[in-house]
Amino acid sequence: MHKLKTQPELYARIISQIKYEQQLLKLRTKLILFGLMLATSLVVFVLAFKNFFVQANLSGFLLLLHLSATDFKIISTHLFDYVLSLAESLPVVSVALVGAVLLFTLFSSAKLINYLLKIKHLRIN
Repeated sequence: MHKLKTQPELYARIISQIKYEQQLLKLRTKLILFGLMLATSLVVFVLAFKNFFVQANLSGFLLLLHLSATDFKIISTHLFDYVLSLAESLPVVSVALVGAVLLFTLFSSAKLINYLLKIKHLRIN
């Protein structure tokens, strides 16, 4: 039987192309995953932010905050009491939820940008 002789350069190029395609497939999968995570976290962030405003309105936090713009002279006289009233009326659970979702959104967008840059770098090399 006749054996085909392969050129070492051709073999190296084929293996290199296979490794390149495997890396590109992994990066595309991660890119899709973090893209979906970012889209989901943006939707949840909007919902959590709306929930914060509803809770802040129900607790009177927004009214107290608005008071600082209209009656600044009185508030500056009783600043300590005003700050305590703000702290008591702040919807803590909603603030924590918005903060957590914001951190998750920032994490997802950072990872997404990181993988986009890796794909760009992979294509250049």
